[in-house]
Amino acid sequence: MSPRALPARPIAPSGLCRAGLAILAFVWVARAQTLLDPFQGGTEFAVQGEYAAKAGNPAPVAAQVIALGARTFQAVFLPGGLPGQGWNGKDRIEAPGAITNGKAEFSGQGFTASIDTDGVTLIGRTDKGDSFTLARVERRSPTLNAPPPAGAVVLFDGKGVSAWKDGTASMDQRNLFKPEGSSAASGAVTRQSFGSFTLHLEFMEPFMPAARGQRRGNSGIYLQGRDELQVLDSFGNALDKGSDTMAAKRECGAFFEYFRPSLNMAYPPLSWQTYDIEFIAAKYDAAGKTKVSPAFATVRWNGVVVQEKSPLANSTLLGDPQSPEPGPLRFQAYGDSVYYRNIWVTEGVSSVIPRTGKRSRAASGDAGRPVRANGRIETRPAYGSHLFHGPSRTGEREP
Repeated sequence: MSPRALPARPIAPSGLCRAGLAILAFVWVARAQTLLDPFQGGTEFAVQGEYAAKAGNPAPVAAQVIALGARTFQAVFLPGGLPGQGWNGKDRIEAPGAITNGKAEFSGQGFTASIDTDGVTLIGRTDKGDSFTLARVERRSPTLNAPPPAGAVVLFDGKGVSAWKDGTASMDQRNLFKPEGSSAASGAVTRQSFGSFTLHLEFMEPFMPAARGQRRGNSGIYLQGRDELQVLDSFGNALDKGSDTMAAKRECGAFFEYFRPSLNMAYPPLSWQTYDIEFIAAKYDAAGKTKVSPAFATVRWNGVVVQEKSPLANSTLLGDPQSPEPGPLRFQAYGDSVYYRNIWVTEGVSSVIPRTGKRSRAASGDAGRPVRANGRIETRPAYGSHLFHGPSRTGEREP
């Protein structure tokens, strides 16, 4: 039942009841605006995304534009370029915006900008009065569609879910993988357990403009069933302006509530993103009782190292207890429509993952390449890079 259809009561509800109804209303609104088809996202989906300088036409900033529902947005201007492509990971200028007079208009911290509702071009002015023009780009991870090497254990290739315990995962009509379950402790669990390993996976966040925080495309990958690497729509988030707060440790790319990612490499919702994870299992004494060394994990998110040999000494809250035994992989089912594809693992840490992309602390790099059409950067929403693989607005399909 919609909150708007709740029956009237002769007596005003208590404060606790009002709070409960508010929470229900928020969840209902957020769920109602979960979209998996870019063509249904309308103007809000068209405007949101990443904007960068055209080749040969430098600009002082790049921009990420986040849709917030009700035709409102937040633009984040990043000096030097996009994350992994010139931005220093710290400085950012935020400007709220909304659709007015047929355009998305932004103003904040001395910056102004406008974007046509086709989401093609951003025209802006800095706080010093310098004008600049940015074009919409669609980046792809350098490890997108990475094929499993010889000897890899293929966990999902779009042909079935036999590698997973019965009832924990499903494959939809689009041959995409979705964890199943009804609680945050549930999800897809592999039949096989692993010690040290290298894991490749690709995930896609739904478009949920009205949702916020942990309700915006939440899932996670539990390594050995113990240590959760967060999956979330963190596109454009500040990571608390570079601090090491608990909120930053709950963003995408974080080992949940333990280690924040060193850089927010999130692509916009409905883009395919990649995690490439090297996991070194914990070491125990000969009796298997005393831990000699914790587990370590290195994570490349869309080609950029955001966790470098992070020590995983304690299990995540909903993870299995620490143990010398190998453990399964668990893909969390948190109630949000997060999808996966191309999941494979090699046992033991190896060099099967392409070493593309700079570490996040670098101010430059080539993390993610823009979609190109006819030899130029594609400046329109490249829908072929999203879920339904439909034609882009240029009439071309994704290669």
